[in-house]
Amino acid sequence: MDEHDSDVFILCADHRIHIWSAVKRQGLLLPGRKFDKLSGYGVQIYLAYPRELERDYNWIAHQLRFGTKTFPPVVNRKKRVVLIGHRKCGYYSNIPKRPSEDEEKDDVLRSAETVSRLSHGTMDVEAYYAIRDGGEVFLETLLGSAINV
Repeated sequence: MDEHDSDVFILCADHRIHIWSAVKRQGLLLPGRKFDKLSGYGVQIYLAYPRELERDYNWIAHQLRFGTKTFPPVVNRKKRVVLIGHRKCGYYSNIPKRPSEDEEKDDVLRSAETVSRLSHGTMDVEAYYAIRDGGEVFLETLLGSAINV
């Protein structure tokens, strides 16, 4: 791996869900790659609702464009973007309908599609859904990695 390889993790800031510990435990931090973390309440769904969450959508889209422009990947390499959603995210109170678990997963996948479109193919996108099983949080893969370790 090149020293310029980097990842962007986009995940909810809800402290009740220990997503970051699951990221580390499940090996999503790849050796030799630097990473940035974009965290905010409901941030994983901003890109799924550009009309309903217009200000939030514009913020995250700007952050992704800024990161790609300011820290571009080296030639023939791609940045890796990892989106992680979770069940019953409180941020859904900002949209008209409370989604089911399957709809929440679809929202994370829609956000992943939006990242691909915004990046014009310069980013490899992954999507996960955090599930609490007893005291542990596990990440269900919705869209797997294209990065070879």
